[in-house]
Order: sequence, then C-alpha cells, then structure tokens
Amino acid sequence: MIQILGTAPLERGGELTVKVVEPPEPEYAEKLAHFLEHKGDASRRAIVARLNGKYADCCVDRYFVGELDGVIAGQLWYGYGRTRTGVANFGHVYTEPAHRGKGITSVLMRFFIQDFNAGPAKAALCGAGKPWVASIYLKHGFQTVRRGADCGDLALLKPIGAVTFADFERDYYATGAAAAVVAGTMAHRHDVDKLLAIAMKERGAATTRVAMAWPVRSFEDAIFRSEDGGGLVTALVAADDRVLGWAFVLNTGSPLEAMSKVLDYEVHPNYAGMADDLVAGTLRLAREQGLGQVYAFAPSSEEAKTAALRRCGFGEAARLGGYCGAGDLAILRHEP
Repeated sequence: MIQILGTAPLERGGELTVKVVEPPEPEYAEKLAHFLEHKGDASRRAIVARLNGKYADCCVDRYFVGELDGVIAGQLWYGYGRTRTGVANFGHVYTEPAHRGKGITSVLMRFFIQDFNAGPAKAALCGAGKPWVASIYLKHGFQTVRRGADCGDLALLKPIGAVTFADFERDYYATGAAAAVVAGTMAHRHDVDKLLAIAMKERGAATTRVAMAWPVRSFEDAIFRSEDGGGLVTALVAADDRVLGWAFVLNTGSPLEAMSKVLDYEVHPNYAGMADDLVAGTLRLAREQGLGQVYAFAPSSEEAKTAALRRCGFGEAARLGGYCGAGDLAILRHEP
C-alpha cells in the first residue's frame, strides 16, 4: 500500500511530498536500496525483507518517504507486531546528503507523530547514540529513558497512556500473568529487542552471553539464524500477547557442529520464577524438531541461570577457570 499523506514546504525552498509505504511493496525495496548502504548486513536484510512483505502477516511496517520532484530525499520507519501489546520500534531515519539542512526529517517526523497518535501503538522505542540526533527526536515528543540523559534509549508514549518509560514498563510487566512458550516470530521482535532489552539494562539485569552463545546479538539476529536453518527461537508469551522472556537453541559454529546447539535465555526480573518453564518449553520444542545435543554456558556470576538450567536437566560437562576474568565458566550439557 502506498498513500500520499500530503505536502509541506521546506526551509530552503521546494515542496516535499510525503507518502507512507506499507509492505509488501517490492518497488520501494529497490528504490530505498541506496539508503541502506550505510547499514550493517542485519539491518539491510531486515529492511529489504520487510519491504518485500516477508513479515507482513505478523508485522505492520510503515515507511514515511519524502520525495522532491519524484525522487526520494528522505525516509523514516516505525513498526510493530500484529499483537495487542502496542510496542513499536522506530528508526532508519535518513536524508540524502544532497538534501540535508532543508528540514526534511522534521517534516517526516510530524507526519509520523500524527500517524502514531492515530494508530494502535502505545509506545515507540529507539536509540540515539549522539545528543544532536536525540535532540531531533526529543523536540517531537520523545523522552530519554534515563532521566537527565541527553541521548541513549528514547521512548515516545501516546498522550493518553503512561507518562514515562518506567510507567509503561511497570504496566507491561505487571506480575501475575500466566504464560506459555511458543515459537518466536518477528512479531515478538519489537517487544524483545527494545522494550525487554531496555528494561533489563535499566534494572541492571542485562544477560551476559558468553562462549558459543555470544554471537547471538539480538532476537532479530536469532530469528535470522533460525530462518537460515540454525535452530529454534522461542518466546514466553502471556495470554494478552505480552512477551515476558525469550530463548534460543541455535548452532553458532561451523556446519560440522550442526547437531550441537547452544541454549540461552532471558526473562524479565518480574517473571524470573518462570525461567524453568521457559527453558523446559524451549527444550521440548527443540526435541520435537530433532535439534540434537544442547549445551549451555554459564559464568559463575549467573547463579540463578545456572540453577534454572540444572533444574531443567543440564549437567556440568566441563569447567573453565578464570574465563575472561569473569570467574569460572561452566559448560553444561542437557541430559534428557
């Protein structure tokens, strides 16, 4: 779907035509290709796949495109899963170098804000590594997650909902929900890679992945590895679609290690008591898929994780002393 939203004058002359593109739109996957040259491989893969409609069944992606005389001059994106959680991710803001300084991003931001306020998303989350970048978003209603910061994690909250990120996180992870372990999909990505990741960081509970689990950089990365035949990704999901934790069983090594998988997981501290359920459910799905021997790596600093793994049938296969200066590292093997 392509919809013309309107036009707006620019600061240095000219009129910007603003469109919103909602996949599948393969034509725009090609048109926006040159905007992806500065992106890493994972971001480029995600954008092209989304525009081609690969995740249209489980995700809503809205690309705001600004055109001058029919040529794309700038764009930004936000998207969310087809769930009831209301968690969106925002980003991929880019202006063609020849058109910078004309106020294109500000125009696109205004149209995006209108769309966000009228849509089902309750929070749009992003990161800005530099103060001057964050300042653009802050003047359009974003707020820093960490009070007093001038950049870092940012949140845009719908005016009728939570006032701060802390409020939104408290409501989202309210305790008492029952949950089930399901196969992870890209619909869960927005809730995991931003909301859960930020919440864990702010609570000082961010997961320490080590050894063979270390290469898995994010939920999205894990999904890509799973799509490429590397294994399985799961999510711990409440009845109202809230994602309380996630796990993976993946081969992160060579093809010769295809039947030797590594498991790791993270769960929000409010639901730490469900770690056993998450691990056990993930192992069950791994067995159903015939994924082979499963290992886990637990540094001595992760006592709670080690205990949960042991309760779910992992036994110590080896131990490395003084691993990277972080204490002992237990290599655990699942014993069905």
